[in-house]
Amino acid sequence: MAKREEMTLADVLTDPFILALAKADGWSRHAFTEEMHAASDALRSRDLDRARVPFFNTKVNASAQCCAW
Repeated sequence: MAKREEMTLADVLTDPFILALAKADGWSRHAFTEEMHAASDALRSRDLDRARVPFFNTKVNASAQCCAW
């Protein structure tokens, strides 16, 4: 079996430690699942947009890449 460096969405949604942290932060399981699916969809869209632009400039201001919180 090949070793993966990143967790899949299914891994995140079933990992006991991540779920415990989400619960401790006040997330319901349903809300956490919905948020993770939305984030996955947003990342997929971003990756598809980059795939269409052969020389996409990834060197942008770090603050522009950060989330609002």
